[in-house]
Amino acid sequence: MSAYYLAQMTIEDAELYKLAQSRFPVVFEKYGGRVLAADSNFEVLEGDFEGSRVVIIEFQSEEKLKAWYFSPEYQETVAIRKRAANANIIIAHGI
Repeated sequence: MSAYYLAQMTIEDAELYKLAQSRFPVVFEKYGGRVLAADSNFEVLEGDFEGSRVVIIEFQSEEKLKAWYFSPEYQETVAIRKRAANANIIIAHGI
């Protein structure tokens, strides 16, 4: 079953966030993820949405998503991203 990485972010240091973004493809491709959306110009239809960026990534399974997310290589990128942005990140399961 597909699993989706959903991130709601508030970017506070754009230059540092760009560094995190530049490191992303190197690790991401190894785990078979597919970016479905990465947008700073989204539209809120209902409710309060805190943040300046949203990212949605599809993986073949929760196991592959977690293997990517918790990999030592990606955790180096996470450390940079955490200095650049505040984020809420969840896993949603496909139907």
